[in-house]
Order: sequence, then structure tokens, then C-alpha cells
Amino acid sequence: MNILIVIPELSYRGGERIFYTLAKGLGQEGHKVKILAARVKADAFKFEPPISLLTLPGILQKLMGNNLIFYIILFPVLFLMVFINSGDVDVIDSESGFALWASVLVGKLRHKKVVWTIFAFESDILPKGLANRLFRYIYGRVDRFIARKADGYKCIAPRISRSLKKAYGIDDVDVIIPAIDPDRFNNAKPFEVIRKFGLKGKLVVLLPATLHLKKNQRLAIDSLGKILEVFPNVVLVLLGSGPDREDLVSYAEARGLGGSVIFAGVAYGDGIKNYYAASDVVLVCSKVENEGLSMTALEALANGVMPIVSVGAGVAEILSKKNIALVVNPDVSEFSQAIINYLRTPLKYENMIVRGKRWVSEELTLKNFTNKTLDVYESLFLHI
Repeated sequence: MNILIVIPELSYRGGERIFYTLAKGLGQEGHKVKILAARVKADAFKFEPPISLLTLPGILQKLMGNNLIFYIILFPVLFLMVFINSGDVDVIDSESGFALWASVLVGKLRHKKVVWTIFAFESDILPKGLANRLFRYIYGRVDRFIARKADGYKCIAPRISRSLKKAYGIDDVDVIIPAIDPDRFNNAKPFEVIRKFGLKGKLVVLLPATLHLKKNQRLAIDSLGKILEVFPNVVLVLLGSGPDREDLVSYAEARGLGGSVIFAGVAYGDGIKNYYAASDVVLVCSKVENEGLSMTALEALANGVMPIVSVGAGVAEILSKKNIALVVNPDVSEFSQAIINYLRTPLKYENMIVRGKRWVSEELTLKNFTNKTLDVYESLFLHI
């Protein structure tokens, strides 16, 4: 089977990584996979053969670097790219938004099957204002119409399937939790991180996420103040980049916590494994109502590290049901106390981590992820 995966842009973040992992699994099963992206950001992770990346040539890529131009011409660019590269394709697997619009339109023109993959469902991402509300209304109506023309639907968390049913009236959505690729975490070198940031003798609390309001790093910073009263050697490591970096730096410094918060930037390639290996706890503080799935919590378990997760995070429902993490209300008092309790008596929670690591290693395998996805693809051709 030939599959074309369509994403608006490639960076270092979760959705692209999930698609890349899927492409790796499909390739191992003998299928041909191409990933198409209109823009490749400077912090994008590198592709390895045999997975091929289709993108624009250099001069056009530079043009797409301008955000205003990118959003204005994204749909026609994606449409042309998908049309040109879909001649020998059996299935087009697309992310949301303009990528989906282009994929569905090309699918109808070329008689190709289209699957919509939903990583997150944030129904209101624009600032308030009459013009934005009007745009959101028109965009929402068009998006709902086009989305319902796809041939198949899959998402990465149960809460997303419920949101799709409510907002789009789409019932038949396959929930497939992505694989945790163990190859990414082999041969970790925690001492590289410890030496780089002077963490010897420190308790390391790691929060790997885009530096953005919806990831709620302020909860971690506020909690840090209370944790330091009990464990003066605690350091909070914020791993990632994003638009809120300067605001978070100022926020930490204004609370006298600047010396205990490390802004580590992006871990390129598979460098994140060194951070997991150097950490005592991994946090997920998200507060977005319809966030997809916080893969970092699952990656932490794969590395034998305790995740402490906000009840509002996308992964919280799964972790709570299986009792394989500490899921806490995003309240400073409760969140900080959960971290303190764990750091004080980590052995008390050892069985929870062992159980979580076993579940990840047995259930979230590349083979399971690939086979469940192939089931969705193959089901599209059953009633031709």
C-alpha cells in the first residue's frame, strides 16, 4: 500500500513525531510512505531513510518562513503539493485544517481514500473580537462540511472522539494510542545533561513542552516555590521553545525562582532521552480542554520515570484508568504536594512505575500502532 501523509509544517513537536513513527512502522511492514509538509521549520527533527519528506524548494521554503505569507497561501500550496504527489497513492492520511481541506479536495478529484487524523481538538484558538468570531464561524462551517467528506477518521485519545461527535456529528472515529518508539531512548547519557546544567546533587523536575500558555508552565513554576521549602536542591527544567519563553523567564525571576528554573531549549534528534534519564519526575501541566495526548507522560513511563499529570491534560484519562501515574488537580497546593510526596518516598510508588512501564512496552508497540492504523486504511476499501 502507498500512503501519503500530509502535514502543514514540520517542526520538533508531537504530531509530526507521531506521523514519523507511524511511517517508520508502515515501512517496516513493506508499505511505501511519503510525508508531505509545506514548511520545514529550523527546529525540525531529521528524517532517516527510507522515509521520504516532500517539501518546497529552498527559495519557496524561505518565503513560507514568513508567518503571514504562510497562512495566506497555505491552502493553495498544500493543494498543489498533494495533487502533484498523490498519483500513485492509495490512501492520503492528513492532519487537520488546511491540510485536510487540500487532501479531501484532491481525494475527490483523484478518487483517493482520505483519512483525517486528529491529534488535538481546540475549538477556539483565536483572540476575541468581532472579526475573529466571524472568521471562526465561517471557518468552522466550511471545516465541518469538508471534514465530513473524509473516508475515515482516527484520533489519539478518547476525549477527542467525544469532541468530534459533539462538534462534527462524526461517530465512527478509531482511537489509536500512538507507539512509543524504544529506539529513541536507547543508550541515554544523563551525565551530558547533568554536566551541561550543573545538576550534580540536584533533584530534577522535568517539564518537556512547547513554551505556550496552554501548556501551563506557570503551574510548575508556582509549585516550585513550595517544593523548594522542603527540597532546597530541586531544579525545574523547562525543555522546549515557544512564544512564551520571555514571559516565563520574567515570571520565574519575579518570584525569586530564576536560579532554580532552567530553560534548556529544544532537545534535537533523540536528545530528549538524556533528559528523561537525568530526571526524577516528569510533569504535564496542560490545561487545554480538548488537548490530544501528552506523549511525554508515556515516554516518561517508558524510561521508568514517574509522570505527575494535571487532570486537565489529554493523557490524564488513560493514566487514571490504568493507575499508572499521579494525576492531580492543576492547583498549586495539590500539584506541589504531589511532587513533594513522590520525592519524599519514591519507593512507595515503585509498583506504579513498573506497571506503567510494562503497559507501555507491551501495548504501545510500533507493531500494534501500525497494525491498528492499517486496519483503518484497509476498511476503506471493503465496500467499494
